[in-house]
Amino acid sequence: MKLAFFHIPVFSPAPQQDDLNQFLQQHPNAVIDRQLIVDGQQSAWAICCSVPSTARVQSVTGSGSAKTQKPVDYREQLDPATFARYAKLRELRNGIAQEQNIPSYAIFSNAQLAQMAALDPINLTTIASIEGIGEKRIENYAEQFIQALQEN
Repeated sequence: MKLAFFHIPVFSPAPQQDDLNQFLQQHPNAVIDRQLIVDGQQSAWAICCSVPSTARVQSVTGSGSAKTQKPVDYREQLDPATFARYAKLRELRNGIAQEQNIPSYAIFSNAQLAQMAALDPINLTTIASIEGIGEKRIENYAEQFIQALQEN
């Protein structure tokens, strides 16, 4: 796992914020943990970004000005153990989606499942750090996914 740390001042954050944004563009699978350090004019965000060592940047191809993403084959992107966890999570997600008669991506996207499968440890905090997973998804689904991975 690759770690990157950022210190973003609350006042005048621009240069460090640009560095963080550049890092996140290069590492779309990064899991972010952030903490606000309150210290008057020295207040800042302490940010830790972890990138699973198995994650690779998705290739993007363009024709003219329109860009399209190639589908991700997670069997190739993830190591065998992480892919097995991913497959288990995908099976759980698809079952829940079928029961609730909603699209599976409305629960978690494939990319979110891949990030979840790579988490160590997996808990409510680490799941909440995955981009696009908000309070409702945590409330409605997270415990089931944590439990599924802990049953290994």
